[in-house]
Amino acid sequence: MNPWQIATAGVIALATLVGLWRVWRQPRSARRAGLLALQPLCALALYFTLYPLPRASEGGTLVILTRGAAPVGSGDVIALPEAGAPQGAVPVPDLATALRQRPGVARLQVLGEGLPARDRDAVAALPLQFQAPAPTPGLAGLSTPPPVAPGNAFAVEGQVVGWPRGRVELLDPAGNRVDAAPFDAQGRFRLQGQARLAGQVLFSVRVLDAEGRERDRQPLPLQVVEPTPLRVWILAGAPQPEWKYLRRWAADAGVTLHTQIAVGGGLQLGDAPKPLDAATLAGFDLLWLDERAWSGLSASQRAAVREATRGGLGVLVRLAGPLDNGARQALASFGLPLQGGNATTPVSWPVAEGETPVVLGRRDFAPDTALSVLARDAGGTPYAWWRGIGQGRIGVTTLTDSWQLPLAGESAAHGRLWSAMLATLARARMHGASFDIPAPVWAGERGVICGLATNPQVRDPAGRVHALIRDPASGDCAAYWPAQAGWHTLGTGGDATAFYVRDPAQAKAAFAREQALQTARLVTPPDAVIGGASRAEHPGSRWPAWWAFVLLAAACGWLERARRV
Repeated sequence: MNPWQIATAGVIALATLVGLWRVWRQPRSARRAGLLALQPLCALALYFTLYPLPRASEGGTLVILTRGAAPVGSGDVIALPEAGAPQGAVPVPDLATALRQRPGVARLQVLGEGLPARDRDAVAALPLQFQAPAPTPGLAGLSTPPPVAPGNAFAVEGQVVGWPRGRVELLDPAGNRVDAAPFDAQGRFRLQGQARLAGQVLFSVRVLDAEGRERDRQPLPLQVVEPTPLRVWILAGAPQPEWKYLRRWAADAGVTLHTQIAVGGGLQLGDAPKPLDAATLAGFDLLWLDERAWSGLSASQRAAVREATRGGLGVLVRLAGPLDNGARQALASFGLPLQGGNATTPVSWPVAEGETPVVLGRRDFAPDTALSVLARDAGGTPYAWWRGIGQGRIGVTTLTDSWQLPLAGESAAHGRLWSAMLATLARARMHGASFDIPAPVWAGERGVICGLATNPQVRDPAGRVHALIRDPASGDCAAYWPAQAGWHTLGTGGDATAFYVRDPAQAKAAFAREQALQTARLVTPPDAVIGGASRAEHPGSRWPAWWAFVLLAAACGWLERARRV
């Protein structure tokens, strides 16, 4: 019984008790006995008129036509708005309305691409059958990169369906190709790019078949945020071309760089010398040393580095030359035991289509224990490793001459290389608000935003403001139905977070796959359907109880009038 039924039963019971009490006070007679018997029966008839007894029956199957479904010849067939107006189907605004109109439905059968978010909750516990259609050719999956800082690299992964061979290209907002790669036999691919200026930008990913014809294209939203600049301290034991090009990259990436390069005789190039102690290291996010600077650290300086690393500092040691025993033992004490390193071997550098092949080198160091890999070459061979110490991380790279990349015109590859290493090792920071926004968000579809401490507002691309109201059941989540594709802003001021709403018409393959996957999660296993979901309960007819109430009420009225006569 629901609260309304309980309240109705209470009111009827109270009225019946009052009537019985009044009749009980009358003199004993046959009329009095009749009223005492008829009033409870009249109350029961009234209740079951308002709330008929449920009746079990063989439940029918409701056929639901969604986007892309073909017309069905017979049966109880409805068409959701996305299905259009197919012949022989009853159009309904949503599934919940259709189920209220058909209380005897026991099973659901979905045809087409699948249920939209609006109708998935209405399925509830009803058994559901759904056979996913053939995948729509195109970009069926495309990851959304997380926010990235200017100058940093980002990666995008996805899957192509419908073509056995071909390639995908990453295009910048101006339409210039940034990266390209063939997709494998399963259609999977991975592309890389580099962020430039801060703001919300739209890259794009396009699919080309084996003949080079464009088959699909989707926008790729990217948020380039302006974080607090990373503070990097470079300690070098000798001048090298590497430092020159690292300074150029740092300037482009917005990294605050402090360099101290020893040239012998107690002289240094670069910035003013700083003492290497805990107080100084607390002001930096990453300490970058070459093998000579690492070998030259005193015991107290290494202790300061260890303590700072436990507190969150990142450390990167670049090994471009051999190490003496003391330097090896020092690395081992930090959890980075290495062997080898007396020779240089070529690096199989990953080259994307259109990039110039560059031959680089690395020292043949190898760890004595299992370490996390920081970077690999094109053949999958690691050349950089790292491990955690407290709240910080320390890593080593054996790449000797990455400065040849910008000389060969591959400045973007040089930037991606070092951006990835710094992103892994540098001191972790928290930026912006902690809203949980699902990806992707589709125009015309319900999205759920969580992590809300208040009832914020969303500003759409047209400047309209929409107030969100948190769901009391969840506490910190609210639903949002975006009507327009593009960049939306959640919140205001420093806590504002931008998110992109995709247009289903621009990503047909991805949208169809999302609908099918979400609907497939609602499918009932066949054994559960056979086991006991073939019968349904729905309200019975009100007329028998209504006529009983009319007759009993008439009898009570006749007896009351007989007393007065």
